[in-house]
Amino acid sequence: MLVANLHATSFPADQRLADAELLRAAVFAEGLAEPGDVVVLAGDFNVPADRSAIQVELSGEEWGFSWPHGEGIDQILVRGASVESLERWPRDRRTVDGRTLSDHTPVEGRVVA
Repeated sequence: MLVANLHATSFPADQRLADAELLRAAVFAEGLAEPGDVVVLAGDFNVPADRSAIQVELSGEEWGFSWPHGEGIDQILVRGASVESLERWPRDRRTVDGRTLSDHTPVEGRVVA
C-alpha cells in the first residue's frame, strides 16, 4: 500500500493551483507505486470535489481512483481498495489544551483491501 498525503495551496480566487498540485501529487504517487499496490491519496486538497476537474479526472477510468470520500476540501481517494467507517472529526477531537488544531473538519476512513 502506498499512502500519499497532500496539503494543497489555498488560493480561493483561483482553485486551479490546488488542482495542479493535486495532479502533481497523483503523478508522484503513481511513480512510486508498484504494480498492484493499493494507492491512497488523501489530505487537504483545498478545492471541493464538485469544483475540481482533477478529482473528476482521477476518479475516471484512466486513473482508477474512487470518487473522493468526504465533503469539503479534505478528501480521501483510493485505488485498489475501498474506504469504510468514514468519519469527520468533531471539534472536541481536534482540540488540545483548549486550542482547536484545524480550521475545518478532517476526514478519516479505514482502507480495506
